[in-house]
Amino acid sequence: RGSRHPCETALPPRFADRTPRQLVSIGPLSSHVPLWLLYVSTVATDAADQSPQRARDAVRSAYEEAIDAAGSTFDCHSLWKSYITYLKASLLALAASGPGAGRAAAPPPLSHEALMVQAASVTSLPALSSLLQSTCRTAGGQQAHFDLRTVYQRALAVPQRGAEEIWREYELFTRALGGLASAPSTGGAQSGGEQLAAQLLSEQAGAFAAARAAQTERPMVSDSDRLPVAPPVGRDSRGPDGAAASAVSVRRWTARLAVERTNPLRLSATQSGSHVRACFKGMVCALARHPEAWEAWAAWESGGLGGGGAEAADQVLVEATR
Repeated sequence: RGSRHPCETALPPRFADRTPRQLVSIGPLSSHVPLWLLYVSTVATDAADQSPQRARDAVRSAYEEAIDAAGSTFDCHSLWKSYITYLKASLLALAASGPGAGRAAAPPPLSHEALMVQAASVTSLPALSSLLQSTCRTAGGQQAHFDLRTVYQRALAVPQRGAEEIWREYELFTRALGGLASAPSTGGAQSGGEQLAAQLLSEQAGAFAAARAAQTERPMVSDSDRLPVAPPVGRDSRGPDGAAASAVSVRRWTARLAVERTNPLRLSATQSGSHVRACFKGMVCALARHPEAWEAWAAWESGGLGGGGAEAADQVLVEATR
């Protein structure tokens, strides 16, 4: 009809006027990392016409929303890596704008995607040292260093595949950061920069070891993390084949929820609640026509776990009737 985009006509009427943020967060796949990365990219594109600082704040806010929703899921590694790469991209923007521009520095005339590609190539110690050196003379650059270090440390405390890769990057970062404070060593003693790097690594080693230990216990549920989140296409659940497949799916999802509710990833109470809720959302997406799936979710919410309660349980049952 007319010139409307085909994606607009594909949306149900009650979703047609939703913002991208609402669309990515209301559905059963609200912890799906690829959807959140698409949301971040959309925010970055929409913010391109704003001032550099406002655009940066908008994108960082989008990443924080994504981390809150999907920062502990099975494939969260790609989300944390993207966030780290974006913060490197922010440093590249500061470096390209000159030493006197500070936090209000204008980014180079590159798209969000192009800048992310460029930042992803900053993987060697000389390149990272050069980047930190070129941005350390302003308050904005120093804040950007702190932001990057903080996100590295947060990521290393989360059980995830690829954590060793982030740890290696963090080692390079601390060495490059230490290089800014290094002084000539005397008598074989460590320079100030080496001491700083060793201290930063030591402070994070315990959290990283705990997260890695939790991740090693995760293979027992790795197959469950790949459970389908939609009913089989073209299969009638009322037929014998469909009924058998549904029964298997119910058993697998029930087993997964039983494991996740024990908090095998050793998350905080808030993080664990969000993680279990995301699992329930995936279950009801695949088993939308199974009342027991919705009832199990509502019962869990009614217990007040993960910030839920009677109101949250009622809302689950309302969704079940739609």
